[in-house]
Amino acid sequence: MQIDFPDTTGWRPVAISEFGLHVFTQLCARESLPQVPEYAGATEQEKEEFKNLIDARIMGYDADKIVLLTNCAMCVVAPDGNTYIGENDTGRLSAWLEKTFPS
Repeated sequence: MQIDFPDTTGWRPVAISEFGLHVFTQLCARESLPQVPEYAGATEQEKEEFKNLIDARIMGYDADKIVLLTNCAMCVVAPDGNTYIGENDTGRLSAWLEKTFPS
């Protein structure tokens, strides 16, 4: 039986570090976060990672607060050892994992 996965052409989840994981888990635990360096980035590398999450529409702003913009964001540790965040409400992240790291 062949399984049809959502189209993932050109799409990939956002690779994150411990900083991105911290921000994501805090957002999952709370409704919003303040725009402070702990969450928006204190170093250039953290600021760039935060910008990548904003650009990918995983996170965004509601007035002066940081909020999740996804319906079903998931965080996964892939077989390559990297941690990724991506929307999975249509199965896009699952499909990307299956295609990128076939079993």
